Amino acid sequence: EPARTGGRTSAVKDANAAVPGSAFVWRVDPARGSRELWALALVGRYLGTGPAGRLRVALVKEAKAASAVDHPYEGGLGFPTMDYDDFKAPGLFGFFILRRPEASAARLKELFSREVARVAAEGVPSSALARVKARLSGDVARARQTTKGRAEAAVRGWLLDGDPAAPEGELETAMTITVEETRDAAARWLTPAALDVFELEPGR
Repeated sequence: EPARTGGRTSAVKDANAAVPGSAFVWRVDPARGSRELWALALVGRYLGTGPAGRLRVALVKEAKAASAVDHPYEGGLGFPTMDYDDFKAPGLFGFFILRRPEASAARLKELFSREVARVAAEGVPSSALARVKARLSGDVARARQTTKGRAEAAVRGWLLDGDPAAPEGELETAMTITVEETRDAAARWLTPAALDVFELEPGR
């Protein structure tokens, strides 16, 4: 696909929606298996994974502009239906955030963009990066404790990398990603100009 020169904003009303929400999405194209891909994966997990995910803390707990950060895998890469290692390239990086009705869509975008801009300027803080790496390591270990999990990893490596053994060194690479690499990856791909915004409002 040609390089993106600008983002788009779309809004729809849905009679079945109970609360408003916004999806914030970038098209990204890091090489599969590269350090840049792992840096983006860690950025996504820092922003969205678990109760300590930065977006939950900033938007839900502190600003009270959102009620939830909703993503099947709680990470940015692979949005909205896959995880960071389930696609080749290009892919999407994004989040769907449920907005409190009293907060405007513009306010939610402002708060979201502020958190992403901080990562693009400073990287994932070292203490948070260590926490995110530990959680990723645990998730991978649990997934590969079973025969099914190991088979899925091998098939994914065969289909996407041409080598069933390709996933074996992935975690070691992820564990060596630096704060500076998370900063550089976010600064390259998660730019304000390339952000697509999809706004969902209840109603007809």
